[in-house]
Amino acid sequence: MQALTRQLVFDIQSQRYLEAAETLETLGRRWPDRWSSLEPALPILLSDPDAYSRIMQRFAEYPPLRVRLINSLARTKETLPFAYRMAVDWHDSGVEDVDGVINLVTNAFLREKQYTEAYLLFQLTRSESTKSAFVYNGSFEMPFSGNAFDWRIRNQAGVSFDRVTQDGEADLSMRFLDNPIRFHNVSQLVRLVPGRHEVAISYESRDLVTPKPIRFAIRCIPSGQMVLSTPFMDATGKHNERHGFTVPATGCELLELHLFNEKMPMSWRNRYRGTLLLRSVSIVQRRGV
Repeated sequence: MQALTRQLVFDIQSQRYLEAAETLETLGRRWPDRWSSLEPALPILLSDPDAYSRIMQRFAEYPPLRVRLINSLARTKETLPFAYRMAVDWHDSGVEDVDGVINLVTNAFLREKQYTEAYLLFQLTRSESTKSAFVYNGSFEMPFSGNAFDWRIRNQAGVSFDRVTQDGEADLSMRFLDNPIRFHNVSQLVRLVPGRHEVAISYESRDLVTPKPIRFAIRCIPSGQMVLSTPFMDATGKHNERHGFTVPATGCELLELHLFNEKMPMSWRNRYRGTLLLRSVSIVQRRGV
């Protein structure tokens, strides 16, 4: 490794960036545990068009190297633009299984509070047929990508989550297992223009027992302001609801749709059971007064 590392340094100092890119790929494959020592070379090489193209091509062929590279680039605000460009280029080149690195870059932008860049990356890496207004995958027709702008379902004790298809339509199934719970594990980030909007929620309750109702909420991420909070009905049957809400002009550049229940004592007297099937969620902008 020492000889190749010296060669990498020499090639960079000699501005032989294409050769340095090939050496970087070799070092990354053979000695993954020493990758961090190579990170200072990344901004130099990725700033050169030929070296960038070579790294993009070579690293695309080896998934562990892809993740290693994006993790390094997404770590700092200065190198994050390289991670953004690489993720988009891999996607546009048809590289398979890039959702993971797209999600890494999206989360890095969100961490830096660069909400526009995070959302733009997500939109640029969706096919035209899957793009929708405001709520992505609002009818749960597609598998979840794990991206923050798609539905994020985080497993928790006391609830069984599943994406089920019945009568030709997909639902998000939440089956409560007769346990006390603090529910907060279904969410999606959205971008909405300031002004008046309306959310339409279609769902079905089946023998649902909730000591405190499961609620659908929309809150502003920067300010934490809740702009909507409405309960799901326990009564067995299908329900279709519409609720108006207003997005303020400031402090609401990013919003979160999420399901939750209000905090209560974790007592066996407060057990949740039954099934909630979420059929669809959509948002439209309301015009006029």
